[in-house]
Amino acid sequence: MGDARRFDFISVVEAPDDITRARVSMELRAPARRLPGIGPERAEEIAALVLASTGYPASASKGDVIAGLDDVPELIEVTHAGTARREDGEIVTAGGRVLNVTALAATAQGARDAAYAAARAIEFDGRQLREDIALRAVQRA
Repeated sequence: MGDARRFDFISVVEAPDDITRARVSMELRAPARRLPGIGPERAEEIAALVLASTGYPASASKGDVIAGLDDVPELIEVTHAGTARREDGEIVTAGGRVLNVTALAATAQGARDAAYAAARAIEFDGRQLREDIALRAVQRA
């Protein structure tokens, strides 16, 4: 599960019994497969990005102040992974994979664009952001 290329794009579909399921393209070269019994009543796309710290994956920078979290649009999900809160209230880096930024949209391109726009609003020293995440999924669409 450590390969950032493996979990870059998810399609969300809703089952007829209103249970929401996700379909994950596990390999970038392989098309996503449909889950049995899941219909396309609701189809949305999700792009998820990782913001990593300086030195990742070999090492991780810690204590770098993270700015811009309040500037992320409300519909974007930011999940803290390698973060900590200092005594003064500042959020800082505390690991290699610092934040996950996830966006949902009607199209693959829309989800990717929204995720990257939100990720670029978040800043910290040495921030690493791959530029190729979900690119192949957008090209296939």
